[in-house]
Amino acid sequence: MPKRITIKEIASKAEVSIGTVDRVLHNRGRVAQATKEKILEIAKKGNYSSNIYARNLKLNRTYKIAVVLPDDNPYWDKHRAGIDRAVTEFSAMGFTQQEFAVSSQNEQVRAAAIRDALASEPDGIILSPNMLSKDGEAVRLLKETDVPYVFVDATMDGMDYLSFVGQDTHQSGVMAGNILSNAYDSDFCIWVVTLSATDAQNKAINKRIEGLESYFEKQKNIQITKVNLERDGLTMADFRTRLLKEDKPVHLFLPHSKSYIVLDEIHQIRKQANMRIVGYDLVEPNVNGLKNGWIDYLIDQQPIKQGYLAIQALYKHLILKTEVPKNQYLPLDIITKENLMYCDY
Repeated sequence: MPKRITIKEIASKAEVSIGTVDRVLHNRGRVAQATKEKILEIAKKGNYSSNIYARNLKLNRTYKIAVVLPDDNPYWDKHRAGIDRAVTEFSAMGFTQQEFAVSSQNEQVRAAAIRDALASEPDGIILSPNMLSKDGEAVRLLKETDVPYVFVDATMDGMDYLSFVGQDTHQSGVMAGNILSNAYDSDFCIWVVTLSATDAQNKAINKRIEGLESYFEKQKNIQITKVNLERDGLTMADFRTRLLKEDKPVHLFLPHSKSYIVLDEIHQIRKQANMRIVGYDLVEPNVNGLKNGWIDYLIDQQPIKQGYLAIQALYKHLILKTEVPKNQYLPLDIITKENLMYCDY
């Protein structure tokens, strides 16, 4: 990283006193406009304390961020909360946001939302590529645009995104395998349970399942059963019946934020089936399941922080003109009812 210029060096280059530089950089006192502009230009070129400099730089424009996220899941509302928090913090820098909510996970609907977002002439975009097809219109639009975009929750190969903010989804699946098998040898079976046909297309969910399978690939005696309730035409009654037919303890992996839908239907047979259960995300119904003892562990993806860091990445790129990490991986946090009180949700 280039060496940052000091106040003394700025004063020398601008041919003014250190006190004058300090007044400009900290927006205190009166300084001639021409002198102020000269000092700020030197500070910018010298990468002087970027946060202080940018906070006091008077902007002549606004920066509009287009947010393209699903609106059918409380998990995504937490991303929006993080985005709102960051936009409020950077509002003095001219940051605003415009929502392009996607009410369907259909590829064409998502493409239409991205098309509308680009038509609004934003300075940056925040979105998730979970339901995008690599050959679809949405991907083509993103590849053709010069607008910087940040992926949250999942990433996508072959895309020139500014930054990705989220977990290493494959490794979170590996970790889930470890949790589900801890203190067991071979006297259990794994059930991977998803809900809908769209879950089967979700990139993050599939990466988690791949990670889980990779953890057990050397343990040939571990049976893994993958169930998608919609695709397999199973009612919850059918599902419960199949679980109870297992002659080994059933360890459930719920690789999505809607774990509560499954928990509501099976918690009464949990002890009978000798279950251990791992799910995802601190949305309120899942948190209640954790508190009630219906689920053992939740892997927290910190969606509020994802949203915040996505705006921060655009702030650094658009205003500070500094390099942004290509991939910002968040910790793989394992939450139980014992440490839930310390979580931001």
